[in-house]
Amino acid sequence: MTGLPNRRLFNDRLSQGINKTARNHTKLALLSLDIDKFKEVNDSLGHCYGDKLLMEAAIRLTECIRDSDTLARLGGDEFSVIMSSLADISNVRQVISRVLETMAEPFPLNESIAYVTASIGIAIFPDDATTAEELINAADNAMYTAKREGRNCSHFFTPEMQSENSRKILLGNELRHVIAKEQLMMVYQPIVNLASGKVHKAEALVRWHHDELGDIPPIEFIHIAEDNGLIFPIGDWIFQHVAKQTLAWREQYCKNFKISINKSPAQFQKNNQHCSWLNYLENIGLAGDAIIVEITENLLMDSSKFTDQLLSTLNSSGLQIALDDFGTGYSSLAYLKKFHVDYLKIDQSFVKDCTNDYESEALCQAIIAMAHKLGIMVVAEGIETQAQADLLLAAGCDYGQGFLYSKALPAAQFQHLIDKDDTPLDNIA
Repeated sequence: MTGLPNRRLFNDRLSQGINKTARNHTKLALLSLDIDKFKEVNDSLGHCYGDKLLMEAAIRLTECIRDSDTLARLGGDEFSVIMSSLADISNVRQVISRVLETMAEPFPLNESIAYVTASIGIAIFPDDATTAEELINAADNAMYTAKREGRNCSHFFTPEMQSENSRKILLGNELRHVIAKEQLMMVYQPIVNLASGKVHKAEALVRWHHDELGDIPPIEFIHIAEDNGLIFPIGDWIFQHVAKQTLAWREQYCKNFKISINKSPAQFQKNNQHCSWLNYLENIGLAGDAIIVEITENLLMDSSKFTDQLLSTLNSSGLQIALDDFGTGYSSLAYLKKFHVDYLKIDQSFVKDCTNDYESEALCQAIIAMAHKLGIMVVAEGIETQAQADLLLAAGCDYGQGFLYSKALPAAQFQHLIDKDDTPLDNIA
């Protein structure tokens, strides 16, 4: 389709390039390139437009490299560039710069325009590997690192990546057994009404304790679960576990108690995902308004038709939506107009400095005022001092959470915290 060498021809040329490089005592660079957000183009515009984008990308990439270089398409949106006979890597850096620049430019696709970027991983022979297979693995590892660092960037292979990749493979294998081995547990951080100082809601957070590896932080294993598809069974387990806990606390403490659950953007790419969530709530007799689904700004920015449908269905079923880490992403007002959002959660980076930095204070005040104008309630994250709580309350913030009130607690300890509260929770809204 693109007229570029396929994987078989690429492997042949890479082997030839490595042999020639070894004889001439020069260097060879292998660039592993992946088109960011290509799947969204296919999902939203169709495969025909995706194919047009690939053909245009091939033309652009060809114009970025030297005549002596080999550009191959390995499948899907994966490309590779072989740059041989290098005295140093200065030419490599120039090619990378041109590729990132040209791939970030709009792609006209008939009456539509697609916006994508590229993530590039680079490995050098013989510095990083001595065989073709090792070099490919090294370049791929570097490319995945570039994706994790935000995409639209490049990353050279480092020895540390090999260790990180080995751990990633280990954790990926172990994740397949976490539910059966009952290694996951939920903890709950109180969300407090700033005016009354009383607990009104909670945020549910997952923890993984491995019998041999110890505690593994969510920031490490959630990305792995997303990559290998395990986020779906793990996400379902979390949803069901939290729903049962919410039902128990509603019966024990307050009929209107709510718990928020963080949802991975990957979970919104499965168009029937919401059915199992809503069916489970119906089966256990829990109203939809008992659950708050926390999403990020990036999900709204990258939304597909499945995302739009899912958010709409969740809203119509009574589930509330909270926009997490507000202010750290694009914070486009267009998304707040397009999607129904019940809560904005001010990112803790703003809360942390709100009492000693005028700009952070002004941003908090502006977010609160804007949200209230749109009928959206506000939760401030990461409150650690009473001074921060007082300032946010004075600005009109509705709720807060952070170490000032409590860290995230196992269910039994959370109940003890509620039991110590001398004010009944019957009137929580």
